[in-house]
Amino acid sequence: MPRPPRRRRILVVDDHPDIRRLIHDMLAPLGHEVVGAASGRTALRRLSEGRYDALVTDYRMPGMTGAELIERLREERRRPPALLMTGVVDEVLEAWLKARPDVGLLYKPFGSRDLVRALARLK
Repeated sequence: MPRPPRRRRILVVDDHPDIRRLIHDMLAPLGHEVVGAASGRTALRRLSEGRYDALVTDYRMPGMTGAELIERLREERRRPPALLMTGVVDEVLEAWLKARPDVGLLYKPFGSRDLVRALARLK
């Protein structure tokens, strides 16, 4: 019998509340604790208040992109495994991801199986 997936505390960062709610509804029934943040700035505050096992962040957000959030965390030596969500990968993002093979990528739109698989691949 396969082992159930490890339960995680996951921070979901997206400026669209419907996306945060959708991800919560996909992951909470699997036993994960899902905490939302509407911006990179809010995410940084939440990350300073507690430990998270994974970060799921949108790429395009006002104020701070998901890539900028991940870089900021690296500068502060806080490195929760990160999954970047996006609908389109341009040349700049492609180069950024190539230089950071530890950051996962999830294309929008996605289903719950896609999300669970992408999280399972994070180290």
